[in-house]
Amino acid sequence: MTVKLLDLRTNEDGGHDPDEFFESGGKVVLEEETGTVDIEYSQRDGDNFLIYRWTAEVWDGRPEWWSKTLDAVARTYGADVDEMRSNLKSLHPLARAYAYIDIADYYGLMNFDSYPMRLTPFEMTCRYSRLLDIKVPLLDELLKARSADTSPDPSWPWEKKRTYNDGRNAILAILPDIFVL
Repeated sequence: MTVKLLDLRTNEDGGHDPDEFFESGGKVVLEEETGTVDIEYSQRDGDNFLIYRWTAEVWDGRPEWWSKTLDAVARTYGADVDEMRSNLKSLHPLARAYAYIDIADYYGLMNFDSYPMRLTPFEMTCRYSRLLDIKVPLLDELLKARSADTSPDPSWPWEKKRTYNDGRNAILAILPDIFVL
């Protein structure tokens, strides 16, 4: 299944810097090819990260556990409650996702995901490296060690020298699915 990165915001200043994201955590909004919009909200927990994940479903306006106090959520973040309701019902994935993020910030992330994933910094990097199109230092070292072998891989139907992405994708392919989107 293909997953597309819609947005990334860091916890520190709300910017889009991947290096800061891997230092402090942040919010990632993903869209699957089915149209499902998922939010992954990461926070530092000592040396590791906690990853909270939930789906930003289109709200149909029926009562939810958080809907009675939506005006308090909107006031806390300086938003208009009618605009927040509209965003929760919106088909625009980012508007809807950030309305849900405001609610999660107000009530606490554990109310949206009671069992967050706990990842090391390396596991976090592996999980998001494809989406952010970044190079992973450990993978670079593994590829350098193999670079002495310039012969083509006999299992490949064509002859070409391995590239960084070929090696990175081969290594990421053997990692457990929890680490790679």
